[in-house]
Amino acid sequence: MAMHTIQPGMEAFKDLGGAPGFIGFKDQGRFRHAVGDPVCPPDAADRMLRRFHQSHDRITFFHVSPSTARVLRDLGYFVNQIGEEAVIDLAGHTWNGRDKEDIRRQHNNALKAGVAVLEIYGDMALSHEADRLSSQWLAKVKRGKKELCYAARRPCFPGGPGVREFYGFRGGRMEAFVHFDPIFHEGEVEGYIPAVSRRRPDSPKGTQALIVREAMAQFRKEGVARLYLGLLPAHKVEDKDDLELNPSPFVSRLFGWMGSSPLANRFYPFRSVSFHKTRYRAQARKVYMAFGRRYPVTDLISFGRMTGIL
Repeated sequence: MAMHTIQPGMEAFKDLGGAPGFIGFKDQGRFRHAVGDPVCPPDAADRMLRRFHQSHDRITFFHVSPSTARVLRDLGYFVNQIGEEAVIDLAGHTWNGRDKEDIRRQHNNALKAGVAVLEIYGDMALSHEADRLSSQWLAKVKRGKKELCYAARRPCFPGGPGVREFYGFRGGRMEAFVHFDPIFHEGEVEGYIPAVSRRRPDSPKGTQALIVREAMAQFRKEGVARLYLGLLPAHKVEDKDDLELNPSPFVSRLFGWMGSSPLANRFYPFRSVSFHKTRYRAQARKVYMAFGRRYPVTDLISFGRMTGIL
């Protein structure tokens, strides 16, 4: 989530004279919404969170790790699992097996349609074409709905420092693209995440999946350890072993309902996003959200409006 914190409109809380790094956040009315873990050395995160906690009286924390969740619990926050993050170990990954038959079918469909995948940088004409494709996606695929921001990263052209750009072409026409944000550990790239994915409404089925496959193959050649698929929202949120994090029962029930309710899925495709990512049969890591109140109804409404979900 670190790349999300430098989007236009985000602010950075810094512990001046104290811990190095920052926490990305945005104020929405009388609410303050933090995105991701602190962007700082691990041994500075505790101090950073405690100082940030003192900066506002209505803070929510979105998409935080277990280590951050434990600090927030100790500060009195109600901490709830909001889904799972899917992670693929590239060195041991294969596309074999019946449980990956569906994703292989998508790859084969795109290949039969003549889709070729290229990694390209520095071509301004290509960037302009990708920008137009993104606008078409927003107008037709999203059908006039708001484009998500802050919780998701909007595209920029070119993609930004460290971002890997993969494009799918058919007969010289760009059909789709996926931009992968880098994930660092101790100063080295240890993984990537497909942060921005766009396609033409009439692109061959499986084009984006084929782009991800080819990118994974390239990353594996380079010795990159992992591909992160991102959040499976409202997926398996009722695990009982999270009780030590002081969850809000109200939020647990709400997210459980959001994952299955047709009404909730009209606002955001919780089920389809989670279903797509489960086809990769990746490892699961729990992801959390923290609130200062047991019944954070207005906090969640504010967050939904800020991100474009509502």
